[in-house]
Amino acid sequence: MIAPPAVLDTLARAGAVESARVPVGKVGIGVAIRAGVAAPDIGSVEALKQSLLAADSVAFNRASTGLYVETLLVRLGVADAVNAKATRHPDGASVMKHLLASSRAGEFGLGAITEIVLFRTRA
Repeated sequence: MIAPPAVLDTLARAGAVESARVPVGKVGIGVAIRAGVAAPDIGSVEALKQSLLAADSVAFNRASTGLYVETLLVRLGVADAVNAKATRHPDGASVMKHLLASSRAGEFGLGAITEIVLFRTRA
């Protein structure tokens, strides 16, 4: 079975799969913005923190990428502030569709780079 680690964890706890794993790849997380909107500064950890805090809204999903983002926000010490203005979506495609429809210049999304690339030409 090929699945994100969080899915494998859930299945292993339920006894549906064995806990042994072999990584076969990874997908990075990126920042997505609407066309014509200035990109947030993510050039350093501190810049990312400030961009997250300054954003009008931050969109991310409830799936495996979103689970990682939740952990990242806690590690950065900005979880409470960002979650208060976050919009959560069921999957990466929903995040990208939300950003395309959004009129907020100060909003950006966090998602799997593979998902961002799929929507890059739809803006």
